[in-house]
Amino acid sequence: MLCTLRLTDKGLEPATLQMLTEDDVALFLNETTDSLITLDVSANGVETDCLSENMKIGADGVIRSSTPVVPKDFASTCFRKPGTYQFTVYGIPNHPEGVEGSIIVR
Repeated sequence: MLCTLRLTDKGLEPATLQMLTEDDVALFLNETTDSLITLDVSANGVETDCLSENMKIGADGVIRSSTPVVPKDFASTCFRKPGTYQFTVYGIPNHPEGVEGSIIVR
């Protein structure tokens, strides 16, 4: 099952995404008019085996977009363990410092 987080010109919808461990994918969908989006997702040291090709996990345990997510495109990841995973989205209009949100996996 897809759990979709919409990235819009106004911000995140929803700001907190609720998932179950059985849910397959957290999908970050760029629905902005013309913004190039980048992402940082704190994986809390949890390994993930399902990153979209535009996401990479760094040595620091942070999942980052390796290329900007263009309008009408997406980035995705999944989490197999319960927990709260913080993320920051860069490129939302009028938010140069980024917009923060969280994914709660139960």
